[in-house]
Amino acid sequence: TLAKLEADKISIFRINPANKELAQLPLANTCKSAIQSADRAYDHQKYSLAKDFYTEALKHSESSSHLLLRRGLCEFHLHNYYEAVIDMGKVLKIEADNIEALEVRGNSYYYLGELETAMNHYRKGLKSDPEHTSIKAAYKRLKKINDLANKAETAQSKHKYEDAIELLRKVVAIDVTNHIITDRYTIQLVKALKQNKQVSEAKNL
Repeated sequence: TLAKLEADKISIFRINPANKELAQLPLANTCKSAIQSADRAYDHQKYSLAKDFYTEALKHSESSSHLLLRRGLCEFHLHNYYEAVIDMGKVLKIEADNIEALEVRGNSYYYLGELETAMNHYRKGLKSDPEHTSIKAAYKRLKKINDLANKAETAQSKHKYEDAIELLRKVVAIDVTNHIITDRYTIQLVKALKQNKQVSEAKNL
């Protein structure tokens, strides 16, 4: 019970006032309280608040891969992708094959438009678990984007603008949540439309 724990602490203090573990108890309690508050906030999707509490807890346990992972997840949900990359990188230095960190770091790079780096993280994750559902889906989506974009580039280089336009429309439609990718390939689509003398349609994009 709580009363017994307090009595035990008093007894330890009387026997050895310089006990190092006893001196650390207030910090441990502060850390525990911060983690509990962070977890509650995270469960209620209050990611900014949760992030602050995980940061407070990390002051007392800076090498905790679990806390770094949780804070990185908060950053990802807040669309702070650079910060998510940093935290997940720290997790992977501690646990090189942490599949959740690989997935979130890969997804963060994906939303930053760094597609090859994202792909490398997905490949590493699938190497650990070839049937990981969400990484497998992310890998297939990104592979489809790359394949269509490469075909569109080839079509444009051969002046097959109608083929390029069709392919680029498909690329843009794959994931409308990724604005960096949609903007990137919309610009290429506009170029292909102009090359195909479809100027008015290009202006409407």
